[in-house]
Amino acid sequence: MSTTNHGAATLTCPQLLIAQKRFLHQVPHTSSVLDTQVYVFAVRLMGQLVANYDMLQTPEEKYIVTACVQKATEAEKWSEPSIRNAVFTLLRLMLKYKGALDLVIKLDAIHLAFESLSDPSLFVTGSAQKLVTKLIITSVTDHRQSTSEIHKSLIKQLWVVLRSSSDVAKKATVLKIFQDLFHEISNVILEEVNSLDFLQLLNKMIRCDSAVLSREAATLCLVYKRSNPADSSLDLRSEVCNLMHSGHVHVALNLCRQLLLREYQHLADGWPQDFLRQPLIIVCGTFINPLESGQFAAIAKSISKKSACLEVTGICLGGIEQLLQQGKDPCSFAALHTLLQLTSQECQCDVNHSQYRKFLLRQPKIQKAALRCLHQYYQLYLNDETGIGIPDAFVGSAQYLVDSLGCVDLDVTIVSEMLKCLLPAIKLAICHSLLSAEIQMWPEVLDLLGGTLQKRLCDMHWETRDSTVEFVGKICQSCADDTTVNMWIRKHNLHTLSWECVKDGESYVRAGALATVGHLSRDTTIWENMKIVKDISQEDVVHHILTIISTDTEGFARRAALDLITRWYKDGNQLHAQPINDVYRTMVAATKDFDWEVKLGVLTFWGNIIDQVLSNDTLPSYAINLETSKKFKGVVPEEKEFETKVEMLCSIGCCQALLFSVEDYEQSVRKKACELLTTLKAKCLDNGLIQGNSRSKSSDPLPTCGEINMTTPIFLDSIQQLDLEALLAENSKSCDSYENNPMDLLDDILASQRQDEEDNAIDCY
Repeated sequence: MSTTNHGAATLTCPQLLIAQKRFLHQVPHTSSVLDTQVYVFAVRLMGQLVANYDMLQTPEEKYIVTACVQKATEAEKWSEPSIRNAVFTLLRLMLKYKGALDLVIKLDAIHLAFESLSDPSLFVTGSAQKLVTKLIITSVTDHRQSTSEIHKSLIKQLWVVLRSSSDVAKKATVLKIFQDLFHEISNVILEEVNSLDFLQLLNKMIRCDSAVLSREAATLCLVYKRSNPADSSLDLRSEVCNLMHSGHVHVALNLCRQLLLREYQHLADGWPQDFLRQPLIIVCGTFINPLESGQFAAIAKSISKKSACLEVTGICLGGIEQLLQQGKDPCSFAALHTLLQLTSQECQCDVNHSQYRKFLLRQPKIQKAALRCLHQYYQLYLNDETGIGIPDAFVGSAQYLVDSLGCVDLDVTIVSEMLKCLLPAIKLAICHSLLSAEIQMWPEVLDLLGGTLQKRLCDMHWETRDSTVEFVGKICQSCADDTTVNMWIRKHNLHTLSWECVKDGESYVRAGALATVGHLSRDTTIWENMKIVKDISQEDVVHHILTIISTDTEGFARRAALDLITRWYKDGNQLHAQPINDVYRTMVAATKDFDWEVKLGVLTFWGNIIDQVLSNDTLPSYAINLETSKKFKGVVPEEKEFETKVEMLCSIGCCQALLFSVEDYEQSVRKKACELLTTLKAKCLDNGLIQGNSRSKSSDPLPTCGEINMTTPIFLDSIQQLDLEALLAENSKSCDSYENNPMDLLDDILASQRQDEEDNAIDCY
């Protein structure tokens, strides 16, 4: 069966299908001794089959499905949530095939699904919800007389749940079903349910005490309005106003957020943003536009308690963040700045008198939400192409961030968010030429930030050290071309302190510091100054990084060091001739690393070497300086040039490392090595170094991985004898799914469940 989908082709190949059917046919007959998880696997396996193959074509296949589902719904097994979830998923996937609807009805699945609409397991509730939705849509599109009334019956049952049930969770799930149905078959729903009754019930639910139910009802109102834009019976703006006046401020704000989230441009006209901004303005006392007195009183009353104040403020900030992510300015920058000051213990400004300060002070969720909004604001202004500029409060907000960053007992997550904000803030300052001495405050802000970063790089919390050293790297990466930033980094010794972090006791910090060192090294002024101040040479730096690759106990640091060496090698400006042999030896040794990602990084390094060597018309400069490659100096005859390059790759250990990696225990490493060797083998064939499989085998032994030198004849014989195409195809297959080795696996699963007399060891899968 030909198909472009490899997974689908594997699932429907005859041999595999037979094995899977044989396994599934035995499951119902051995169910009494089967472990629950094995039965879950069986039902999920059937679901995978049904997703790609019609299991209702023959009586035998239909029997397998029916028997497995009936056994699964027995009381003992049905009590297991994973069984219920797997069965509902299977039945939903099966509904796309002819005759499946009749089978689902016969299995009494509708009753089971309705019972599970308020299941204790959210996964089961979700799968039951999707099954009921699919049943209704399938019944509508089936067009058979025998099934024409099914969707009507199901919609009426859902309607009864909404009107009469006291189960809040079940009602919320039914509302989600109606949301999905309105997207697909809104006209059918309105044929069965009176539009006015429907909206009145939703309005009642919006005002209920349950936050979940009110949110889902508000969302359904929006879905209804979108599917029926001509219906004027639902005025969303009036609805929001009424909710505000009646004290349901959080519900009104959630309704506004849903409008923004679903981008109802034809309804918005700017008013959802206004409603979302109003509570924030009240909390901060920054009245931009006068509010209607009744509305003001309703909002103020609703946030008079701490929990309500925090909830409403959080909703407002979430809505503002949504707007900013959509590239819209909700005109709340000043209010955000004030809100952040209200949350800060060190705030000495005139917002201290706010009655809401006692609620907001040191509230990490509010602080982080406000900082995310501030970050989005900075990005918005940074990407602004309208030329509007930045707000007056910009410098003050940056000053606040720097001041607050110096607080000793600041939470590590808040430090991280503040540093994220400061990066675009500094970029903005550069774009708008605010870093010069003529701009009041900025030199002082930068000096204070430099001193604070020095302390944070030595902080007792490793998370803070990690965030700070990454911040220095990003500043250097994006802003080091600016003279003021360049001088600022050197003035406050941020480059030398970042180098010291390479020796940190925490692996995450070492890894982050190595990435920062890579950015620092790209600026000659900063890099040379760092080496002078620390009194170290480039060889010392390279040696220390190679030591990390060889001896560091954590994979994070070894991978970061490897990435740095690879980048330097690719750039060609930091690895000098003297330590280059040490680099090759370290890379050959790293081929045996226990971390598979390190080994992939080593292969990437060798891939860069191969690309540079084979793409150059002459030998690269670093090869000329190799002690092991002095024989390559001088003019190389044209017909010998490619062979000379292969000899050089063998002499540095590249070819030998690739051959070693082909036999690695990790599949991804074997695949990468095969890809590189396949490319190299093709080049050797093109240049006449090998001819198919006719070359005689060398008697020389294959060196071990610790050796650098490998003779070219041994390498050529090795790649000539290897069937690299077959190896690459084998190692490109997924080894994570059962379909690649089904027969033994499926048999062993059943065998492991049988109660044999012999005390046999059970295979572990």
